[in-house]
Amino acid sequence: MTRNQKALIRQTTIWSRLNAGQTVNVRDLAEEFGVGVRTIQKDMNERLTQTYEVVDLGNGNYKFPDGYSFLGTEDEEEKIAVSLMKSLQHSAIPELDEFVKKALPSGSNCESMFLFDIALEPIGDIGLLKVLIQSIRWKVGVEFTYAPDGSSHEVAADPYRIANVRGRWYLIAWDPAVEKLRAYALHAISHLRTLYENFAGDPAVEEELSARCDTLDPAWFA
Repeated sequence: MTRNQKALIRQTTIWSRLNAGQTVNVRDLAEEFGVGVRTIQKDMNERLTQTYEVVDLGNGNYKFPDGYSFLGTEDEEEKIAVSLMKSLQHSAIPELDEFVKKALPSGSNCESMFLFDIALEPIGDIGLLKVLIQSIRWKVGVEFTYAPDGSSHEVAADPYRIANVRGRWYLIAWDPAVEKLRAYALHAISHLRTLYENFAGDPAVEEELSARCDTLDPAWFA
């Protein structure tokens, strides 16, 4: 379990206890979760008290006001899910922030509660990514210049997936010239153009693709 997953579980547990009317103590919580008192205090100051009405009772004790319970609204689960997706997307692909703001509902106050330590390779050309996504969706072949190591060559392929392995972006595509699935580093693709010819999905290719996606073996993407 990653550090951020542990933090999310810890903060959710603290919130649940507060919402149940319990008083929590930072020293007791630090001992329970095996972290420092400063970590729990940071949870309180930077996450919980910024979002909810939490009373500081002194001596490291906190609770919700008497009679207070955060019930949320009927779509509270949806708001939390959207906040989680926005936070994850921003950590992974900040270049898409504006697109996501337009696509997903706004108004949630939960985004500040989620932290992700995700270091992904920046996507330098969002336009290229959009064309690839549409080509995959419509099953349209593509051509592009590929220069992974300085030397370049032309590629014609049938695109199937966009993958991220160890922080790097790849196009997984079927190369009809050698009849193999191949992984192409996204940063090395340029002069992308669609062929405007649909390719038929091959069950054998889909089966191999599923196996590749299940393992995401870094050696295959090297």
